[in-house]
Amino acid sequence: MFEIGGGEGGGGGGGCSSFQEAGEVVVYIKGSKTDQYHVGTTRNHSSMLEGLGRVLGRLAEGGGGQIKTLVPGRIARARGHAEGLQLRVTAAVSGGWKMVARRGSTAQEVFAVTGLPREDLQSMAREAVAKARR
Repeated sequence: MFEIGGGEGGGGGGGCSSFQEAGEVVVYIKGSKTDQYHVGTTRNHSSMLEGLGRVLGRLAEGGGGQIKTLVPGRIARARGHAEGLQLRVTAAVSGGWKMVARRGSTAQEVFAVTGLPREDLQSMAREAVAKARR
């Protein structure tokens, strides 16, 4: 089960109708073994860079079921300045890939759970960013 919240930062409000429009995503996991101890607690509650939700939605749609999960991670300041939104595959992690989204001088980690090779995921990420710009 998940909730889609609208706007920036803060709960409340009327929400929105799709993942691509969400300012933040709250995920409640109720089926894992760990939930025997943490029933109904919030496991992932994160904000996203402007436009990243739309790009991740396009990436998930274009994955043809090969991308199991996309999890936005921490947001940090970056050196330099990126024009527009960029999404780059940076490192292999257990079960998939770590990606970095950049917009301006801000960077955000995104974790992709997938069996796809790096080159295929990077190509799909480029397409998703291009489609989201249209």
